[in-house]
Amino acid sequence: MDTHPKLQRYTDEAYPAVVRAVDEGRVRIPHGVPRDTVIGQRTDRIVQTRLKRWIRREGVAEGPGEAVQVNRWLRDPGGSGAYRIPDLRVPDADVIMDGTIGYKWNNTPQITDFYQYSAGSHTIIVRPTELGGSYSLIPPQ
Repeated sequence: MDTHPKLQRYTDEAYPAVVRAVDEGRVRIPHGVPRDTVIGQRTDRIVQTRLKRWIRREGVAEGPGEAVQVNRWLRDPGGSGAYRIPDLRVPDADVIMDGTIGYKWNNTPQITDFYQYSAGSHTIIVRPTELGGSYSLIPPQ
């Protein structure tokens, strides 16, 4: 199951649709909330919904402890109670994919937590192609 191309396609389709909806006034930006935050959140929701539908159609088990995990808690194994929620995790492949319209780096707190909580999963940052596209982050050694 090659999830990255699907995730990239869904991101590339959702992002401009959300931007258009904002530009045309069909999506309101609440006072004090950055425009990019609203666009990113709405894009994420659309992508996650489409990804879950596709995974279900493919007959792949999705959920905690399953082959793929979409928008599921990744808990601190140290027992602190802290957690992160990657957009997509494939534990057996040791891969996390996380969508964003911004940039994330190895020293971004979310990414350092992904590494720590997953025992070092490779992380793919999925961005709309029109904003520069996806890139990979390799866990520090």
